Amino acid sequence: YDPAQMPAALPQPEWAADSTGRPRGALDDRLSQRPDPTAADVAELRANYAGNVELIDDQIGQILATIESRGELDNTLIVFTSDHGEMNGDFGLIYKSHLLDPAVRVPLIVRPPAGASGAVNVSPTEWIDVAATLCETAGTSAPGFSRSLLPGVTDAKHHHRAGAISEMNGEVMWIDLTHKAVINTEGEVYLLFDRTADPHEQTNLAGQPSAADLETELKQRILQRLVQTQVSR
Repeated sequence: YDPAQMPAALPQPEWAADSTGRPRGALDDRLSQRPDPTAADVAELRANYAGNVELIDDQIGQILATIESRGELDNTLIVFTSDHGEMNGDFGLIYKSHLLDPAVRVPLIVRPPAGASGAVNVSPTEWIDVAATLCETAGTSAPGFSRSLLPGVTDAKHHHRAGAISEMNGEVMWIDLTHKAVINTEGEVYLLFDRTADPHEQTNLAGQPSAADLETELKQRILQRLVQTQVSR
């Protein structure tokens, strides 16, 4: 891939360089120690990454072709996903290990046995939902908080979850269709984004008086979910 043809990285927004007026968290430490790659470095990085994506695509294609050649494609549940995203220069960062969107957004493709017409569902999901999907396909059910993805495979409007959580280094993220919040290890909201108006997380609403009620609401959702997972079996 030609580095000159790669899309530019997301810039580092003002909030990422100045935490005045809001709590701090692990991401602030990462940002203060960022490698600050040049535009040329980022372009090379993204070109290499694109090549790796194509390599994976080719390898998955070979697996599917083998399954089909054995006559088992319509008898196979296929789930393709990943464990993390990649910053690739966004916000001046590389790698992962935090809860910004480029690091936590991953592909999730589900093809049930006998196939499906195909639909894109934007409802939040969690990795644990893959377990319930496998169990439902096998004719059983999964305990706990896992929810099968199969209803949303063919129905793009199926509301899978009201929101999803993700945890890292003692911090917890809540994400739903309209907002995203992250609490630090002290239980304070230090990242807060309007996903509709600001999909690239360039405006951090945490600590702003106008967002105080929203902070409280999303923090309560996080705490409720954490309590549920501790007391339920």
